[in-house]
Amino acid sequence: MQSSNLYFVYNSGSEQFWKRKDYQLINDLMQGLLQDSREMITLYKTGKILKKFIGRQYKTFQQHLFYFRENGELGGFVVLKNVYFKITKKIATQNIPYDSCLSLIRDRSRIDLYFNHSAEIELFLRELQRCCIIDGFEQHYQLFQNIGTGSTAQVFLAENIEDHQQYAVKQIEKEQATGRHRVLRSKTLLEEIFMMRSLDHPNIMKLHQVYESEKHIQLVISLFEGGQLMDKIKNFNFITKRELAKVLIETVHYMHTKGIMHRDLKPFNILYKNKDPQDWQFGIGDFGFSTSIKQQQHILYKCGTPGYVAPEIIEYREKSKMYGLSCDVFSIGVILYEIFFNIHPFKSKTKDETLRQNVNAQINFDDRICIPQSLKSLIISMVRKNPRHRFTLQQCLDHDFFKENLSKFNELSQEIQEHEPKTMEIRNIRCQTLQFLKIQNNRRRRQSLPQDFSVTQEPQIQQRKSILIKQRQSMSSTHESKLKLESQQQFQLSQQNQIQMPQIKIIQLDKIFEIFLNDSHHIPNSFGQTYLIKRQY
Repeated sequence: MQSSNLYFVYNSGSEQFWKRKDYQLINDLMQGLLQDSREMITLYKTGKILKKFIGRQYKTFQQHLFYFRENGELGGFVVLKNVYFKITKKIATQNIPYDSCLSLIRDRSRIDLYFNHSAEIELFLRELQRCCIIDGFEQHYQLFQNIGTGSTAQVFLAENIEDHQQYAVKQIEKEQATGRHRVLRSKTLLEEIFMMRSLDHPNIMKLHQVYESEKHIQLVISLFEGGQLMDKIKNFNFITKRELAKVLIETVHYMHTKGIMHRDLKPFNILYKNKDPQDWQFGIGDFGFSTSIKQQQHILYKCGTPGYVAPEIIEYREKSKMYGLSCDVFSIGVILYEIFFNIHPFKSKTKDETLRQNVNAQINFDDRICIPQSLKSLIISMVRKNPRHRFTLQQCLDHDFFKENLSKFNELSQEIQEHEPKTMEIRNIRCQTLQFLKIQNNRRRRQSLPQDFSVTQEPQIQQRKSILIKQRQSMSSTHESKLKLESQQQFQLSQQNQIQMPQIKIIQLDKIFEIFLNDSHHIPNSFGQTYLIKRQY
């Protein structure tokens, strides 16, 4: 393992393997390190002068390796994200009374630590290996078909040769060029690796190992083979979608508690675990743009995908104050809109127009689609242009949308699917009819439910209805007979202008109306020219 050929060696000039002066980082980690119940492991190094073997105690914690001197004093630590790991089997001799040597390389520095194998040391080495970069990919994994391709990487289905477990392997070509671009790319990849290793959650794709060969970097990741988020979404009813949305928010909230923002959340980076059409278990992946909010400097500032990226990222100016975790809240709000409306809120023909709508953060709702007002309220609170006015993810989880009994929307969804009309026009009439019934019920709660309905379409009726509504608002209870007379007149007018729609009717309208009758949320009155007229009774 020659350091000159390694992708993550930057020849920074540092000859020291261990760090000793980053007191802030030490203070942040020390409390957790002291509470960690795992035993420290003794490994041996050769002294610089007398060349005698000196025992020191080592421990891994949060992708760091710490060593302690014989008196228990902290000697130093190292971040393991760009440390290369190699085990060499040695035959014990008089000069070296140990059977194995652990070599660790960081930039231009290297240390060799000797040990005899034991169960405790095996556990320590396994954890250390998970945090380092290793070689020998071909000895442990077999690649199969390509299951994904990006601009700089390919994803393959792979199988572990020993236990036959299947994984996804993201294979990145090592650039031959040197200079600033290569360093930037390698540091961005290193950041992705560090972020993924920092997370341990069932709905986040787990990074198991990182290999480096002569031509490639290979990331061994848990396999999610069920397709991207929107591939199955039509299979799920309203309540299932709500449950999925809540778990998505909880997962990103977990990331935020670790101080990590993803910055590229979108349906394409949310994959289902398996191909079962009803199974919605998913994993968030592609942490190529992720970063820690604790860092003083970031590799990338303006990044993300048009249509999902938060406005503050698009409008970021160099050396201005860094944006925060709320950028992910915006992206999730857009995703929730897609989940429940099955269309992108910033859909347009050109990338520039999408970006313009994205920056303006103006969300419009199709009132023909019947969803609870609480969902609209939640989405609006998540996609506000000003991040200071945007909800936190904890506020999202506490929102009424996740607490209400919304099973009625499940029933409505199933009802519509069972009796789907053949034209969009009639589908719109059905939803608009339900909205009109809700509004009329709010205005006349004490009146009995109409027994029979017909759908009409005529501008004259709109004018007449408006007049009647104004009259009703000023009427007292003593004018009830006059109200019925006007209703009869309106019905006669409707008979003259009734739409001719043979073999088309609104299925089980009374039942659907009962669903909306119990809903206290206001639904905007937006019908176009389609109205519901009460027949005389």
